[in-house]
Parts: sequence; structure tokens; C-alpha cells
Amino acid sequence: MCRRRELYFAGRHRRMMQEIEGSLLGLLLYSVMITLFSAVRSQAFAQDAGRFFQIMWRGLSWLVGGILGVGRSVAGISIYISHPIVSKILYGILEWGTAILLTSGITAVLVWIFYEGVKAYAECFGDWISAVIWIASGAVLVFFGDWIRKAVPVNLVLLLLGVHGIYMGLRWYLYKKAEG
Repeated sequence: MCRRRELYFAGRHRRMMQEIEGSLLGLLLYSVMITLFSAVRSQAFAQDAGRFFQIMWRGLSWLVGGILGVGRSVAGISIYISHPIVSKILYGILEWGTAILLTSGITAVLVWIFYEGVKAYAECFGDWISAVIWIASGAVLVFFGDWIRKAVPVNLVLLLLGVHGIYMGLRWYLYKKAEG
């Protein structure tokens, strides 16, 4: 009789925990939605997000231009070939081959770094606390973005990333300190 009662309460406790987790997920999604809608309407945050992505696009354009420049430099070897048609074919092969090799190599390295970073983040920081920190810091920056920018002239997207970076560093430090 006592074992049956323990099983009843264990099952009831499990259902209650599932309901609480479902409610927390609902609140989390609701707060993300409200923060995103407010970010779209916030002029300061929208301008900073636009600037952030413009800078990222300029950096990518510079990188592509550099890769094509390296390809053209390597392809310059072909001018020493006396036959004009073979020289042009070799120029194209060298230029685009170098560009494709560099692009695929850089892409592979970046994808590997991103994959390892996401895996490490999921292992160490992928929990409710991190999600709440992201949403809370994002909400504060969205709702108080104008006042923050008047006090500190900084890009709000970079500030959001910096706040979360500081949080991860502090959490990692406390984890290592508690570990021994």
C-alpha cells in the first residue's frame, strides 16, 4: 500500500514539473515575442542593428575582394605563357581556382569554429538561466535603448553581445572556482 502511494505522488510530482516547465517555456516564448516586436519598433535598436549588419557586410565584401585580389595575383603567372588563348584559359583557371580554394578553406574553418562554439555553449551554458539572461538584457536594451545611448554612445547590438559575454565569463569563472 505504501509503495503504491509513493508511485502515485512520484507520478503526480512528475506531471506537475512538466506543467511548470511548459508554463516557463510559454512565458519564455512570450517574452521573446514581446522583446522582438519592441525591438522592431525601437528606433535606436533598429538603427544599431542596421549599422551592425552593414559593418558585417562591409567586412565580408572586403574579404571577398581580398580573395579575388589574391586570385588575380596568382593568375598573373599566366602572362609568361606566349600563346594568348592558353594564357587566358590558365589565367581564368588560376584566378577562380585560387578564389574557390581560399573561399572554401575559410568557410570550412569558420563553420568548424561556429560548430565547436555552439557545442561548447550548449554543454556549458545551454540552460534556462542563459535564456533568461539573453531575454532580460535584450529587453533592457530595447526598452531603455535611447537612454543608454545618451549616457554611453555604443552600438546596442554589440552591448548585448558584450553583456552576454561578461555573463558567460563570470559564470565560467564561478564554475571553475567551485570546481576546485
